[in-house]
Amino acid sequence: MLVSACQQGHLEVVRMLVQGYHADTEDCAIHQEEFAVITGLPLYAAARAGNEEIARFLLQNGAGLSSYTLMDYPAFSRLLVEQRLVEEADTHTEPEGEKLLCGCWSGLKLPWLELDWFMDVSSRISHLDLSCNSLSTLPSVVPWGLIQLRTLDLSNNLFKELHTAQSSQEIICSRCCSTFTDRL
Repeated sequence: MLVSACQQGHLEVVRMLVQGYHADTEDCAIHQEEFAVITGLPLYAAARAGNEEIARFLLQNGAGLSSYTLMDYPAFSRLLVEQRLVEEADTHTEPEGEKLLCGCWSGLKLPWLELDWFMDVSSRISHLDLSCNSLSTLPSVVPWGLIQLRTLDLSNNLFKELHTAQSSQEIICSRCCSTFTDRL
């Protein structure tokens, strides 16, 4: 029922099912024999139908961006991720008149990060929370290419090691003062 509501754009029904009846936002409701059918994931169904508001609600209520959603709907996934870049209210405005950004990508269950998510905003990100995902690697722009980066939270991920810069020319970021990791 949750998947149908996501496909058909019924936000109020989705809210009622998730908040009132505690429907699982990660449950794959459709199975074929013993295998889950990916279109049975609520967030995948919302992405397939282009229901942005429902997708945001699902992410706020425990759904994660699966690799299938990221691969099959890259523009939609990018939009959802970019919406979690928040302007910092108390920062100084940059010379170009743009405010710094805080990336709140914690808990999205991301299996990877796309380099193009950073291309337009890499010079403005000052705080990046990547905690509670499924990341095992980072694109080279993180953290070395984020010139305004002050804090980076990588806790509760699957990292075994972090990419190191091969030379000082790769390091643009010079202000990072706090990095949070846990299982390295």
